[in-house]
Amino acid sequence: MYCKHSLERKIMAFKKLKLLYLAAFLALTPLLAAPALEVRKITPPKLDSLHLGTRITCHRPMRHGAPNMSVTKQGEQIIAHNYGHGGSGWTLGPGSAQHVNDLLLTSEYAHEVTKETPIAIIGAGALGLFSAYDLHQRGFRNITIVADKFEGLTSHNAGGLLAPVSMDNQPEIQGNIDKIGIDAYKFYESIAQKKHPHFKEGAVVVPTYTISIN
Repeated sequence: MYCKHSLERKIMAFKKLKLLYLAAFLALTPLLAAPALEVRKITPPKLDSLHLGTRITCHRPMRHGAPNMSVTKQGEQIIAHNYGHGGSGWTLGPGSAQHVNDLLLTSEYAHEVTKETPIAIIGAGALGLFSAYDLHQRGFRNITIVADKFEGLTSHNAGGLLAPVSMDNQPEIQGNIDKIGIDAYKFYESIAQKKHPHFKEGAVVVPTYTISIN
C-alpha cells in the first residue's frame, strides 16, 4: 500500500513537472521564433509655411469602380483600354501597361496586330507613355501618341507612391492589381539601382509623408 501511494505521488509530480516545462516553453516560443523588429527613427517633418517648398496642386481624374484594363473592338478598330487608375497612375503605371499590352497580344484580335500595324496612343500622361514604351520594347515601331498637350499634365504634378493599392470597390481583381503593383515596383527598383537598360541615370528613393485632411 505504501509503495502504491508513493508511485502515485511520483507520477503526479512528474505530470506537474511536464506541465511546468510546457508552460515555460509556450511562453518563450514567441521570443525564440519572432525575428528582431526593425526600428526606424523618423524625424517628423516641419509642415509650417517656412519649411514648405513649391506647392503643387492638380486634378486627378477618377472613375467609379476599378481601372478599365480591357480590350474591345468597335468597327474595324481594336481598342486597348488602360485608364481610370485615379491616384494610382504612377504606382501601377509600368505594370498596368505590361498587363494591358499582354491582353491585347493574347486577345481574339491578336492575329490582326502585327509589328507594322499603326498604333495610336491617346494621352501623353504616365499611362500613355508607359504603354508606348512597353510596345516599343516588344518591337512595335509604328506608334503615334495623340494628346492635346504634352506639358503641364496631371502626371507631371501628381506624386507617385510605391504602396499597395486597395480594390475594396472591386475585390475580385485584387490579386491582379497586386501583381501589377509588384511588376511596377520591380520596374522602378531597377531604375533606382541603376540596372535598367534605358533609364540609366537612376533615381533617388526618398521617404514620404501622407497627410489626409478631412
